[in-house]
Amino acid sequence: MLTGSVFWSMILFALPIVIGNFFLQLYVIVDAVIVGRYLGPHSLAAVSVAAPISSIVVFFLFGGCSGISVLIAQTFGSGDMEKLRAAESTGLIFGTVFTLVLTLACLALTEPVLRWTRTPPELIEETTAYLELVFSGLIFSFLYNYFASVLRGIGNSRAPFLIQTGASCLHIIMNLFFVGHAGMGIRGSALATVLSQTVSSAICILYVYRCVPLLALRRGNWKFTGSMLRLTLNYSWASALQTTIVYIGRFLTQGCVNPLGADKVAGYNAATRVENIVMMTYDGISIALATFIAQNLGARQPYRVKSGFKTAFVTEFIYIVSAALVLYAEAPAIMGIFVSGSGGSSIIDAGTQYLRTMAFYLIISMIVAVHQSALRGLGEFRIVMIVSLIQIVIRVVLSFVLVPVLGIPATAHATAAGWLAVMFWIISAVSKRLKKLREVQR
Repeated sequence: MLTGSVFWSMILFALPIVIGNFFLQLYVIVDAVIVGRYLGPHSLAAVSVAAPISSIVVFFLFGGCSGISVLIAQTFGSGDMEKLRAAESTGLIFGTVFTLVLTLACLALTEPVLRWTRTPPELIEETTAYLELVFSGLIFSFLYNYFASVLRGIGNSRAPFLIQTGASCLHIIMNLFFVGHAGMGIRGSALATVLSQTVSSAICILYVYRCVPLLALRRGNWKFTGSMLRLTLNYSWASALQTTIVYIGRFLTQGCVNPLGADKVAGYNAATRVENIVMMTYDGISIALATFIAQNLGARQPYRVKSGFKTAFVTEFIYIVSAALVLYAEAPAIMGIFVSGSGGSSIIDAGTQYLRTMAFYLIISMIVAVHQSALRGLGEFRIVMIVSLIQIVIRVVLSFVLVPVLGIPATAHATAAGWLAVMFWIISAVSKRLKKLREVQR
């Protein structure tokens, strides 16, 4: 990423991330399809209620690891290998302890949170069983995401992609076996998730220690200092919040959707899974952009930063316009994948309403995402955190006001309002920072 074509450096780095995210989202969707077709609409609704809750926790860990990846990229670009290992070991020690504490908290709060969000009473037992199993495997999710993010920080996105792809295929096979053949019900779906995460984390750690000596922490490499911890938190906290913004919003607005009934809940959450598939491409490019900017800042090559930003923006714009057109036209057919028979018509209708409304707003989401990623790469984490909080507040408040009147489409309107509220601010922030870099270059 420090030399050669800016376009191909970013595309070749982003492509494995995009494909890996595709398989990650694919197994999330397959989860819903298998549960919906083998266990019926009731179990699909239970998994749908669980999805935003589990996603907040899992993607918070993923976001924190992505933030550390930016720190790794900067230190790698600067050539300071001692600092690189200090950052890696501090992040790993802190992240492991934090994840174990988070696991205990999630297990204790699962049922109270479901009741607080007004989950239909008939869904609480199944949803609780699913979430408790998923939360028990959080440590494996963290370990995979941490080592994968560290690898991406030094420019290796291929290994995490191959590992994630293999684990996703394994997850689908186990899901079909546990749910479709072993008769384990909704617990089988959760068990498949935990086991696939266990395998992916083990393979990723083994790969680092056997193939990437630079990142293999040996005796004498382990360091944990207060100054590095503060730096790690600065990079990881804002990134974690930004990454989970969509899922925090869905979780908090779940309280608005739940009273609409199990079919509406199932349709809405199935549609958001499809939305995740659409967003995964520019998510991958955004990760590549943050890493590209961080490495070139560390190497003191500001002239490549602006080129990287322009490349990412144009690429994401072309993609999202095309995806939005397809999403709007094929929404009913896409939703039909999740359920079969006349009993699923209301689920399909609810999901179609959400997808067609959101299709109009995806371009705003893309603009916000690419600028937030640029700010992360530039080290402006405070702005990213404030922007994320503003988005959450606007989305949740408007959802509670509009959903009782407009139904499912109101969640899309509220989300777009949050994006619009911060879009011009972050555009201005990125423009000012890029202007400063140009002045330094001169």
